[in-house]
Amino acid sequence: MKSDVETRKSSGPVKPSFVPVVTAILAVTVSAVGCTAETGGSPTPGNTQSTSETARPTLPGGGGSSSSLPPTSGGGAGRTSPIENTDPCALLSAADRSTLSLKDGAVTDGSTDVDKGCRWHSSQQGDHSVQIDIYAELGTKDVQATGGVKSIADVGKHKAVQYNFGTTCTISLAITDSSRVDVRVGAAGDNQKACAMVQQVAQLVEPKLPAGS
Repeated sequence: MKSDVETRKSSGPVKPSFVPVVTAILAVTVSAVGCTAETGGSPTPGNTQSTSETARPTLPGGGGSSSSLPPTSGGGAGRTSPIENTDPCALLSAADRSTLSLKDGAVTDGSTDVDKGCRWHSSQQGDHSVQIDIYAELGTKDVQATGGVKSIADVGKHKAVQYNFGTTCTISLAITDSSRVDVRVGAAGDNQKACAMVQQVAQLVEPKLPAGS
């Protein structure tokens, strides 16, 4: 009788079973392909709104702050203000500046894209300053002040209101219902002196403006 060992030898070598191994390799390969699949294109963030804002200095009476622009309800689409292209620095001539003891003017930013101003300082150091602000889309009804706004007698052909902003004194000349020119004077903290002088400046500026409505 042959032993068990001899029987196994005579029947030939035992072949290993590759089916489970191959199946396992294929499963791993498919899994790896699924994990490394990519979708073409660039990532798109859900919200790209910018929070940056361009802050402009606020002009007294403009009705806004450096981060909140004044209302422009007076301006209408397709309408052109008669003072939109007016140069504020041209509203005081060399003779006017001499009368008021002022140096040459310098352009200042407005509180919106269509508003602009010009400022003159006294030739007498620290005595007084004058600023003229052109509001192409804001009328006298839009004035905001630290004190009351009062109607005064017409200046030339223009209706006018007067108001204080801090210690400065301003006369606002109506051009249309939705546009105006402000003449402002500061007198080293002396509001009474500023209000006396602003009348003189307004009288010099008014003839150079388009007729009021």
